[in-house]
Amino acid sequence: MIYVALLNGYMPPGGDGLAPRLAESVPSRLEHLPVNFDLSAYYSPERGQYNATLILAHLLRHLPDSNAKIVGLTNVDLVIPVLTFVFGQAQLNGPGAVVSTYRLRNEYYGLPASPSLLYDRTVKEIVHELGHTLGLVHCRDYSCVMHASTYVEEVDLKEARFCSDCASLGLPARVEPPSASGCAPCDESPDDVPCQVNDSISSVHQRVPGVTDHESGCRTPDSSRVFAEYVPESAESLVLLHPISEAHP
Repeated sequence: MIYVALLNGYMPPGGDGLAPRLAESVPSRLEHLPVNFDLSAYYSPERGQYNATLILAHLLRHLPDSNAKIVGLTNVDLVIPVLTFVFGQAQLNGPGAVVSTYRLRNEYYGLPASPSLLYDRTVKEIVHELGHTLGLVHCRDYSCVMHASTYVEEVDLKEARFCSDCASLGLPARVEPPSASGCAPCDESPDDVPCQVNDSISSVHQRVPGVTDHESGCRTPDSSRVFAEYVPESAESLVLLHPISEAHP
């Protein structure tokens, strides 16, 4: 089961048809799920944007079923510390993701509004982030939905589908369930293994305060041992190991 969480009532053009459209690319049962919480706690006045990692951490509290996945959809501008923005963020082989339409709109680039183009881009970005939750990393095939996108034009070049290689690896039937604790590496060596990591080429590290994730039952390291690693080359960010650690802004 995959829940498409419409954050604070946000509904993009064609949003009421998102679940059945997404099911064409991700063969799973999908349902819309209204989710409301105050995003202002995750707003950075210095950046004028919202911290995607912290929003994703909060979103996980609204997951109705521990065996399901959830992707949040919002219209606020998302960011992580070492990037200027992200279209979305997801946990690799984990339960959660978040996507923003803020920079998927033509109007952001001074172009005429195009509801149909916004809808197509939104579908692609949601499928992309769900692909990460199914265990898929970025793909070299430019037409594959898992190809990394730095600019919205690169989103337009992709199709809302997995290439054959990604489909063979990432379809729900092929995905292994998470361990009972939700974070086996942390259970094996909580003091030495980073619990939050992002795929990276440049290996830029950003320290993030950590807290206990009560929902998963997995103890995350304290703030001195939790690190995030990001890809400056891509505006689509993923977290390699779940659970995600939530910091207080």
